[in-house]
Amino acid sequence: MATGPMMKEPRGRVRFLSDDEINNVRNAAEPDPVMYAAILVSLSTGLRQGELLRLTWADVDLTGAKVTVRESKNDEQRAAHLTATAVTAVKALRALPVVSPVHVFVLSDGTPLKKSLLEMRWNKIRTAAKLKDFRWHDLRHSCASILLQSGATLAQVGSVLGHKSPAMSLRYAHLVQGAPVTGHDKLDEKLKGKSK
Repeated sequence: MATGPMMKEPRGRVRFLSDDEINNVRNAAEPDPVMYAAILVSLSTGLRQGELLRLTWADVDLTGAKVTVRESKNDEQRAAHLTATAVTAVKALRALPVVSPVHVFVLSDGTPLKKSLLEMRWNKIRTAAKLKDFRWHDLRHSCASILLQSGATLAQVGSVLGHKSPAMSLRYAHLVQGAPVTGHDKLDEKLKGKSK
């Protein structure tokens, strides 16, 4: 089903990067410091493409390792954590010959990176990384999936992604079904009982 020129993402579609694919994407993007940083920030924070492209230096706290999303899809401001690798990539942008005093992601002439050019450059990286059936938005899914599989709760992932309701985070529930949750170890201790 189409809405304007954009195709809607199929309900329940969750495609995320494997460890090998992450390495392939990093290697393919590394020669392009702007795209390299954009990809790492997206994977680190789960920002939507528009949120990423609207980031200004005033939104980035490299010391505190976070970015502030002032304008989101659900009109709520939020902060998102930057991993150390993403912080390093963003710091490298400051060392480029052309740096905007306002925008984080810019072209070599200092103009802000727009969606069409991001997509064009992303397609080259995606092809070089040999990714199949993978869109930019799937970087957001990758962030959520990796966090969940590493022990984050659905509520925590919903907070990172800026989900307005817990129901939106449930699309990732299958990734943690059957996994122990915080408290299972204590429950097991009680079930063991006291030794006589």
